[in-house]
Amino acid sequence: MVTSVKIETWKSIEIGTSPKTTDELRRALEDKGRVVNHTASIILDKITFAGKKTKVDLVKLSIQDLGFVSFDEARYVDLLARARQSGLGLCQSESVIKLCLQDLEQTNERYLIAMEPVESDKHAGHLCILRIFFKDGVLWLGSASFPPEAAWPMESTLIFQSLS
Repeated sequence: MVTSVKIETWKSIEIGTSPKTTDELRRALEDKGRVVNHTASIILDKITFAGKKTKVDLVKLSIQDLGFVSFDEARYVDLLARARQSGLGLCQSESVIKLCLQDLEQTNERYLIAMEPVESDKHAGHLCILRIFFKDGVLWLGSASFPPEAAWPMESTLIFQSLS
C-alpha cells in the first residue's frame, strides 16, 4: 500500500469566468479549433458552472504515480479512492473545458479526466469520462467508455483536482 503520492500542480485554471454558458463554451472551443466528439458533446450539455471566480489546481498522475503496480488492481473506483487518500478529488466539468481552451503543448499523451462518470449512450452498462488528446495537431475533447469493473491500462494518465 502506498502511503504518499507526490502531488505537484500541473496546470492552474480559473473557473467562474467567461464563457459561462454551454453555448458560449461551444463557440469558444470552436474558435480555438478544438474538436468535440459526440459523447463529450452530450457531457457538455450537463456541465455546471461555478458561481464565482475560483482558481483550481489540476494534477496529472499516471496509474503508477498513484502506487498501482498491477493492471488488475487499477479499477476506476480504486484509482479515485487512492487519489482521495492523497488529497485529490474529481475535476469539475467547467475546469476541463477551460483546460481545453488553454494553449496546451502537443503531446502523444491522452489525458483521462477524473470526474463523476456518466452512463454511456452507446454501450449499455458502461460509464464515460472525458479525455483530452491531440490528433493530427488538433486538440480533441473526447470520451472514454468503460465497464465499471474494468482494470485500467497502466500507461493511463489521469487529471485530478487538488483539494488543498
